[in-house]
Amino acid sequence: MLIDSESPRFNALFGHHPFQTAQFVSRMPPYESLVRCLVDPSICEAGASPIDAIESAKQLFADQTSDIVLGTQYMIYKNVVRQVGDALNATTGMLKHVQPQIDLVMKSVQVGRSLLEADVEDVLADAAFGMGMKALGAAGWVGKIVAAVVGLGRMIWDVLSQREKLHQQAKAQREAQAWALMPPLQEPSTATDSYLANKDVIERMSTGSWTRIFAPRFAPNQPWVGVERRGGFAFAPGITEKSEDLFGRPAQAFVASNGVGLVPGFDCITSVIQVGLPFDDPLIKQWKADRSYMWPLFPRFVRDVGSYYANTGRLAAVAWAWATQDDASPNLYKIDVGTPGSPRTECLHYQWRVYYANGIRYLRENTTDPDKLSGDNLEYLYGAGLACSLGTWQCKLDLDKSTTYVPRFLRIPRPGLPREEMNASIGLEPYGCTMRPKWIQAKAEGDYCLVSLYESHIRTTLEKVRGRQEHFLRHSLACAYVREGWDAFKDKPLLDLLRQMRATLLKHPDRQFVELDDVPENETFNGEDWRAQLIKAGVGKNIGQMQLKSPVGTIEPAKDNAPVVPSSADRMPFAGYGKKSDDDAEDAPGPSRATTAFGLGGATLVGGWLAYRIYQRLKQREEEKTWTR
Repeated sequence: MLIDSESPRFNALFGHHPFQTAQFVSRMPPYESLVRCLVDPSICEAGASPIDAIESAKQLFADQTSDIVLGTQYMIYKNVVRQVGDALNATTGMLKHVQPQIDLVMKSVQVGRSLLEADVEDVLADAAFGMGMKALGAAGWVGKIVAAVVGLGRMIWDVLSQREKLHQQAKAQREAQAWALMPPLQEPSTATDSYLANKDVIERMSTGSWTRIFAPRFAPNQPWVGVERRGGFAFAPGITEKSEDLFGRPAQAFVASNGVGLVPGFDCITSVIQVGLPFDDPLIKQWKADRSYMWPLFPRFVRDVGSYYANTGRLAAVAWAWATQDDASPNLYKIDVGTPGSPRTECLHYQWRVYYANGIRYLRENTTDPDKLSGDNLEYLYGAGLACSLGTWQCKLDLDKSTTYVPRFLRIPRPGLPREEMNASIGLEPYGCTMRPKWIQAKAEGDYCLVSLYESHIRTTLEKVRGRQEHFLRHSLACAYVREGWDAFKDKPLLDLLRQMRATLLKHPDRQFVELDDVPENETFNGEDWRAQLIKAGVGKNIGQMQLKSPVGTIEPAKDNAPVVPSSADRMPFAGYGKKSDDDAEDAPGPSRATTAFGLGGATLVGGWLAYRIYQRLKQREEEKTWTR
């Protein structure tokens, strides 16, 4: 159902904000400004909303909460308002039966300048906004977002609280500390969070083309490369271009040429992988002097800068929930999923399969080669950190057959331990996901212990999405409400099924339950107007007498329920920051300058939530007591 911009309904929903004339603007300080503020005190005082005016984490809680509510409202605005010149792939809005839920989400929420942690939960989870989001299929998102807001607010406040101390240091030291606390994003400066949220998420809501939101940020068929940056290396697929860092020094920036990077099923963006450890750190010096010395990398040195695109990632996760969790939603058909092994480069199966395969290939071919590790170039040493973002560990140590120098492994129940969760494995202690080379090559029962995240998780997730697309074409009225020009129907078998079900619907009794207000305008079927064909077939004539409580029809009786798309139990970025368990000890022996700096930033792929996740797994699997803490 679409809403006209001159209707009373439009004014009731959107009258509280200039959605038509203004873009979404975040209340949070830009990432670049935060980094510069740590180095240059004058930056902290600049602008209409100076960083120096932030007096506590409560203000950051409020700013993020406001951003989430307003950003989601922009998404609904773009999704349900009639577009000028109704294109073949334009949105058809949201179904008429969800109008009450839209009303809840669109209620004007006046978020003040500060919020307590409990207030964040009240607004985002318990009040009208949260209730509406849950009803629209985003219950899982609602359950995670509060912790993410609180965690990021705490992290930024912890960083800003150190600025006066940093400003007393020499400029070079300030810059080094700033990079350690908040790493360079290694992308062109135009690719900021608000820019991406508007361009690549909010604007796409007006179309039937959402695939790019859930596709890798970088061309998946390009080889992974590492580029040196101050105090470490940055890794991503593809090419780099000459750029400048935030302090005007020459740098290399990766060119994002593909999608937004929301990992299907994980509620987070993956982007450039940073491995930060100063080249003159004692850990590196000791390892260079004696390569038999302990491995110098630890999980706390690794971070995926995609986590810093907070609004983009959170709004992209909303779009994923709307598309994949709400039964029979037309939004489900705005994603080109494809099938495993598909050669079509546009579909998500192809893109994520190749993206992760190339990353794992980089690990196996470079970080395990003694000749490459023994040279002066430290790229391949630092590259071992890629497993923290790209891999899943599917083994446990065979305690009966292993020795100190020759480990033996057994397989664990699949899917295994993805990404940072592998830090819980006793067999990988103390290095976790920054494992030593022989662990990267380890096998059990003939298969690698370290596999790609696509093979362990994403493939299954996408198969479930594709299963839902087929299920609801057959067993609901979705075929009446979608457009052939949408992304899902670039897949020929799915397009054929759509056409088959439309032909069936025109003669099926369930056609009486079609809501004409939800049928797309200017849509053709077999060369004729689709809406006109439905009306000619009698749709709408008896709707008052035959209206069902449920909007879902059953063109073909369903023997089974629709496949459920798995949602990772992993937290959103920064959730749990500042709530470390007493048992969550440091994972590296001895002090290090990088240890201190990165610990303060709190933005590693690992966090204080780890102890709780381990506890969950111990309760779920009896076998795990032999291979996790």
